[in-house]
Amino acid sequence: MQPEIKLSSRVQQGRCSPRAVTPPERIQRHFVYQVLPQVVFSLSLLLTAVAVESARQRGIKEHLRLEKALADDIRDAVERRFEVNTALLSSVVGLFNASEDVERQEFQSFFREIAGTATNLRGIQGVGFSRLIPEGQLKPFLNSMRSKGRSDFRVFPEGRRQIYTTIEFLQPSDWRNERAVGYDMYSNPVRREAMKRAALTGLPSLSGRVKLLQENSDDVQAGALLYLPIFRDGSRMHVKGVFSPAGRGDAAFKDLLGWAYSPLRMADLVQAALVPIRNPYLRRASFALYDGSLATPSELLFSQSAGRVLTQQADGSGTPDLKYASFSRFNVGGRTFLLGVQLGRTSGQFWGLNAIAWITLAIGVVFSSAICGITWLLVRNHRLVLNQLTISQARNRERALAATVFEQSSYGITITDSDARLISCNQAFSQLTGYSRQELLGQNMSILKSNRHDKAFFRQLWECLQHQGRWEGEIWNRLKNGELRRHELTIKAVCNDGEQLICYVGMLHDISDRYRQEAEIRFQARHDYLTGLPNRAELIVQMDQALARAKRYGLRVALVFLDLDGFKPINDQLGHATGDRVLKTVAARLQLVIRESDTLARQGGDEFVLLIPQASDQNGLITLAHKLQEQVELPIPELEGLPLSVSIGIALFPDHAASAEQLLHLADQAMYQAKQQRQGSSGHVAIATPDAGEAMPSQRPA
Repeated sequence: MQPEIKLSSRVQQGRCSPRAVTPPERIQRHFVYQVLPQVVFSLSLLLTAVAVESARQRGIKEHLRLEKALADDIRDAVERRFEVNTALLSSVVGLFNASEDVERQEFQSFFREIAGTATNLRGIQGVGFSRLIPEGQLKPFLNSMRSKGRSDFRVFPEGRRQIYTTIEFLQPSDWRNERAVGYDMYSNPVRREAMKRAALTGLPSLSGRVKLLQENSDDVQAGALLYLPIFRDGSRMHVKGVFSPAGRGDAAFKDLLGWAYSPLRMADLVQAALVPIRNPYLRRASFALYDGSLATPSELLFSQSAGRVLTQQADGSGTPDLKYASFSRFNVGGRTFLLGVQLGRTSGQFWGLNAIAWITLAIGVVFSSAICGITWLLVRNHRLVLNQLTISQARNRERALAATVFEQSSYGITITDSDARLISCNQAFSQLTGYSRQELLGQNMSILKSNRHDKAFFRQLWECLQHQGRWEGEIWNRLKNGELRRHELTIKAVCNDGEQLICYVGMLHDISDRYRQEAEIRFQARHDYLTGLPNRAELIVQMDQALARAKRYGLRVALVFLDLDGFKPINDQLGHATGDRVLKTVAARLQLVIRESDTLARQGGDEFVLLIPQASDQNGLITLAHKLQEQVELPIPELEGLPLSVSIGIALFPDHAASAEQLLHLADQAMYQAKQQRQGSSGHVAIATPDAGEAMPSQRPA
């Protein structure tokens, strides 16, 4: 049964002859004829805006995709360039493995050979060897060098140190490199950190940003040094722990002969790395490469603006404007680099107003103007022929239009009487509810009642319909299969000319999936994707809430900071997939020994943080910490015998800290104290003290 569109009482009575137009109707028609073209023009412009917005969004996505692709190309090129440099240093290691006592002439011949076969040495200031000189061996070493004819050889800077190093060989032998021969790189903190890392890991190690000794006042570039250790037995050593000249580090260095190394001029090196890139956007892009994770001028290694290499000045100028850049991080030689890439610098380019968007806008404006003109002509013609059309033709046309709109609408549409009994509905409504049209006809709309709304809800709905003639809102409905769905509902009261109610027209739209997606997005933003635990952001929120309650009710809040010991070898030897499974297993086990009121969060990497809103005394927390250690140290078959333990730091509010930030910091410090004081492979537990950086160790009971 389809609803009739009632034109007037004259149509219902069959009298189709024209009647005199009253002054109010004449005014109304004049208003419609004048306003309708403007409305059509406005709607056309609105559709144009939607089309332009769609083109703009596609432009933004394409812009970001191109930036990411270019960033990937640059990163891959830089990584390949460092692989070439590492291969050169590996050949130097091979030279010393074959003959530990390498003479200067032999090293020069070796360099000429590799320089002749290398396809591109641009950016590599040189290839050299830095020898390790233990304490007490400096003078014999200098005597040996002078006996070999190098009478002017010296180790600088001067001063007494436990360990000396000296650049013994550096090729090519030009005036720049000769300035660096004899230099003790280990005396410089930045270089020393990279040399330590190379010696302790046996892997290539890249230093932070430095100014090379080879630089003068012309064309000064940011520099870095790449190191590869050389051991007397030709092996690479892997040593756990932190190097200390007076401690275990001496034993680690006892077989170390020195380092093969390359001083690198970063601007030359990056430009050489960019040569093979065939990305058409490279030459007009702006990008910058930074040492570390922050885009600060002091860490800038290389920058390019629209294909032009920038030279950084002392006042910080020379840094490209990367206001709209896409940033990404990558690791090379144990260092983290930050790469920022930007294809366009104007706001128009960034916001996606590309050629397609402008063309769409132009076509839309022209089309809107044409539609407005056509509408005006149609209205004018309609006014001229209105008296020639019969009411019967108007009725058929309007009926067909109403039926088409009614059936083709994607919204569920219902027509009910004053008692909410269904008179008609479209196919979309049947699909939304699961009921066929035959099942619904004559039924009260309470057939969809979900029992989620109280009587006050429906009372307010009916009052709104009676007084305003319209209600809009969200409502829960129960489908035929029993499923509950959230719908967006609009109800309009339809009245005749005498203001008497004819029916209610309702429009229904399912919004359940939208709410579910929004809930998923909120969950993902506050939880770790791997373990499902709260992330750092959620932890901070819960810490603030817990401290607020603790201050109000005089409670104690504990923060337990856990760091897995031995997790890096698992990743290195068994792969990141196994490491991920181990993290999920550890997370699941830790939750077995905590209360429902406690919050276990993943801080990042192999670090977890346990928030205890109502903590017991320190002894109880230590007992809990040992239980957590026992869970971590339970056998995991996938580890294939690799040990896994945990170091734990504990901080209490208000005993140790008065704020969430300080509490987290002290727990972190206590964890590191526990890690430094552990014995064997089992982790320790340490409790923070009010003095930042001090922690009381707590041995696990025997």
